[in-house]
Amino acid sequence: MKLIILSFTIILMSLNSIANENSQQSPLASHKTTNTEYPGAKLYVDRGCVACHGDDANTPNQPQYPKLAGQNKKYTIAQINDIKNGLRNNGQSIVMRGTIIVDHDEIDNIAEWLESLPIDIVADKLKTKGAELFKRKSCNTCHGDDAKSSSLSVYPKLAGQNKIYSLAQMKDIKNGNRDGGNSAAMQGILYGVNEQDMVIISEWLESLTEKNESSLNNVLDE
Repeated sequence: MKLIILSFTIILMSLNSIANENSQQSPLASHKTTNTEYPGAKLYVDRGCVACHGDDANTPNQPQYPKLAGQNKKYTIAQINDIKNGLRNNGQSIVMRGTIIVDHDEIDNIAEWLESLPIDIVADKLKTKGAELFKRKSCNTCHGDDAKSSSLSVYPKLAGQNKIYSLAQMKDIKNGNRDGGNSAAMQGILYGVNEQDMVIISEWLESLTEKNESSLNNVLDE
C-alpha cells in the first residue's frame, strides 16, 4: 500500500512539474497568478489540479473532465466537498476523490481564484439555434441567457464547457445518477429535454467561447 501511495505521489509531482512549465506559456494561466490576493493560483498547481484540468483551468487533458476557469466560487466549493465526502459519485468523481488532498481553506482559495478567471463569450453565438433551444427548455432560468449569468451563485456557469462533459452531466442528472446539490431541481427541467436536444445544447455551450470558427452555420433566420 505504501508503495502505491509513493508511486502516485511521484507521478503527481511529475505532472505538476510539467504543468509549471506550461503555465508560463498560457495567457489565461497567468491571469492574476502573481497577485497575492489569489493564493489559490499557486495552490491549484501545487495540489495537482493541473493534472486533469490544465494549467489554465480551461484545457482539461480529457474532454470528459470539466473546464473550471470562471466557475462560481460557491458552486465549485460545493462540488469539491460533495465529491470529497462521497455525495457525488457520477462520471470521474471517484477518480477525483482519491486526489483531493486539500483542506477547507485551500478549497476556498482555489475556488476564489478559479472564479476570478475570465469567460469571454462570442456575442454572435447568442443568436443561434442552440441559444433558442436553451431558452425554450428553460435552461436560462437558472443559468442566464448567456449561460454564464447564473441566477444564484450555487448554480454553475455553463458557457464554454466541454460538450462531452455537459452532455454526460445532463444525462446523469436526468437518469438519477447524479443527485447531489440542486440536481433534483434540474432533473424536473430535463424531463422535457430529449437526447437530441441535449446534444444541441451541449454543442452550443462549448461553442460560446470558440473564436476561431470560420462561419456560423446555425445562425437563426431573422
